Amino acid sequence: PTPLPYDRGPWSERCRADRLTVLTRLMAGQHPQMPALELPPLIVASARAFLQKTLPKRRFMTSTRVLRVGQIIDLEKIIATWLGIGYEEASVVEAAGQFSRRGGIIDIFPIAMPFPVRIELFGDEIDTMRTFDPATQRSIEVNGSASVETIIVPPTREALPAVAQDFALSLPEELDPQPEEGSLPSWRDDIADLRAGNAFPNLEYYLPLLYPQPASLLDYLPDEALVVVDDWRELATAVSELHEHADQMANEQTSLPPNFQSPLFAWEQMVDLLNWRQPLILGDGPEGDDPERPYLDFASSFEPGPRYGGQVRPLLTQLKSAQKEGDRVVVLSQQAARLQDLWREELRDIKPESLILRGGLTSDENGDEPSPGHPVTLSPNHPSQTLSSLPDSGSLTFIQGALPEGFVLVRREDDHILLDLLTDAEIFGWNRPAPRRWRSPRPIAPEARFADITAGDYVVHLEYGIGR
Repeated sequence: PTPLPYDRGPWSERCRADRLTVLTRLMAGQHPQMPALELPPLIVASARAFLQKTLPKRRFMTSTRVLRVGQIIDLEKIIATWLGIGYEEASVVEAAGQFSRRGGIIDIFPIAMPFPVRIELFGDEIDTMRTFDPATQRSIEVNGSASVETIIVPPTREALPAVAQDFALSLPEELDPQPEEGSLPSWRDDIADLRAGNAFPNLEYYLPLLYPQPASLLDYLPDEALVVVDDWRELATAVSELHEHADQMANEQTSLPPNFQSPLFAWEQMVDLLNWRQPLILGDGPEGDDPERPYLDFASSFEPGPRYGGQVRPLLTQLKSAQKEGDRVVVLSQQAARLQDLWREELRDIKPESLILRGGLTSDENGDEPSPGHPVTLSPNHPSQTLSSLPDSGSLTFIQGALPEGFVLVRREDDHILLDLLTDAEIFGWNRPAPRRWRSPRPIAPEARFADITAGDYVVHLEYGIGR
């Protein structure tokens, strides 16, 4: 989210839409009316997104509506539902989270869809649904057709206006704002919008108050989901810094709602959830028998590859040795064609007859795949541009391309090399030149920015207006 913890500022529309789109995609296959996706989503989350409290998964599911052509609906009831989950009524639908009604035609822009949908009713029955362009208000084809059979209408706010309304109605009247000249902005200014059930900009500020048992991103994952942590230590450090900053922000607030808790989950809670998910750790993890140690530390399986410094003879010798050992080798280089030619010359007296095998490799004339311990020749074709599947053990594959660096993937149970990826960095000692980085201006003391301001001058504050 855009605002800092305990900051009453609004979340950006893009942030709200992106987060709810992710939650909606995660519900596919878990919601009884939402089929599973053909390809599971890959979600990259920061430490802040990982810790942020959100609405419970069950509440999200019960608030999501699925509409189908031919379905009988109660129009007044469904509009009330949309208002309760954050949608705003507009004369013309132009942005996500809006809907409009004109007789038997309803336009709605679901938060997780790229285009709005026009619903035409025949009585109480949904007759047709078509996507349209909000700029021209005309039908637009999506995936080859403008017609839609099913649409999913998830909540457009994580802090549901209907829930916020119930919370606000329970507040005592003495908390209502007392208009006094010169008073500063306060959360009490939002009580009227909360009681009216409005989807106002600052609504997500009240997330910690709305749900007795809030959820995290991990709660939305299906049971079979794989959780990957880039670096356990860095994650723990980032979480610690976030909580320190949140505590500092809380101490600086002049007024907080009663029983207002942190909008972030405690690290101890998230560690338990992570361990239950048995995450895959790519970077460093805890040492020794730490009880917080994750299930699988993947970092120890990677090793840096050997460096040849442009010496081709040791490289070719190592490639032959790797095939004798049955190792899988992939050479990804900008000079893949030349390296393939050198390899072919190295083996021209061993096995001249060949047929093309996948990825530039070859088999013998009977079509049998090469077995480990016997070098294979390469066809005169150019190196492959892509690698759609994992090559066979004992194979050598040349790919035209570039990566910053290669690696050796080792199975630690027996130290067998599963994959040896060589790039130009290992072969030639060459790396793509790094782009020139923009250098930030030399830091200056904060008070230097206000050196021309003296006591008694008028100033304009972003939130509080004019003062002196």
